[in-house]
Amino acid sequence: MEQEKNNIKWLGVVLTLIGAICGMILHLLFFLMLYDELLALEVQYFPNTSNVVVIKYILPLFTDFGILAGVIYAVSLYGFLNKKSWAYATATVANVIALQFSFWPTIPMLDLAAVGVPFRPYYLIIFGANALIFFTLHLFVGKRPGRRVIAALVSGMTLVTAWINGTACVNLTLMKPDNVFYIMANRLHWLVAIVFAIVTVGILLAPKKTWVPMLGLGFGILEIALGTPMGIETTLQKGEFSMFLAAPIFSAILILVFVIPALYKEIVRPDRETKGGKSWMI
Repeated sequence: MEQEKNNIKWLGVVLTLIGAICGMILHLLFFLMLYDELLALEVQYFPNTSNVVVIKYILPLFTDFGILAGVIYAVSLYGFLNKKSWAYATATVANVIALQFSFWPTIPMLDLAAVGVPFRPYYLIIFGANALIFFTLHLFVGKRPGRRVIAALVSGMTLVTAWINGTACVNLTLMKPDNVFYIMANRLHWLVAIVFAIVTVGILLAPKKTWVPMLGLGFGILEIALGTPMGIETTLQKGEFSMFLAAPIFSAILILVFVIPALYKEIVRPDRETKGGKSWMI
């Protein structure tokens, strides 16, 4: 038993060290390497869009929070080294922040790749590392049941896609200032994303708390109400699946889990704190 706890400790140390490096070093390094060049390329290849305005302000924001996640990882690293009871919970918060603020920067790179600019997968390195940390941390360090980890994954995907919807609303508002629906919905999409960050952490750390399904249900309904009409409109305009629909789809899946008590109990398993015995990091 003592050897197992020691193994968990050092696995936590390795994971949080990787997260701290990604956050505090790679986020800053990639921003300094790419920011000016990315703005220039957006002006060159997409002169008639508002992409450059969005990137100008959103990318520094994502860098700020990416670095913040790295700092929280570093605090968790200290906790694991000293076998503090809060180490796992702190790493969970850092990981949710890191995943959210490492995915969107890849989208402008993909847009540029579509017009022939060589793809730069830098932010995918950060996102991929944090995705690996997510599964390893919760399955092998926190010893959470696999179904609960999957539920948290879907909640996290709702978080990411709802934030993307909010950012897309900013872009469309700048391009189509007469569309007041996008002006109104921008901040609500971001609010949904913030709440689902809390829900994701809650599923992993406090699944017995009644506010976890309550928040997920309420803000899942809100995202469906906002994202569905936007998704239908842009799908009809472009003739292809709209990414506006991703967050409502993930929200609908979670709503089914939240509103059916037996399903919530079966998937999230709130009465089962860990798999294979109680972890010392709760």
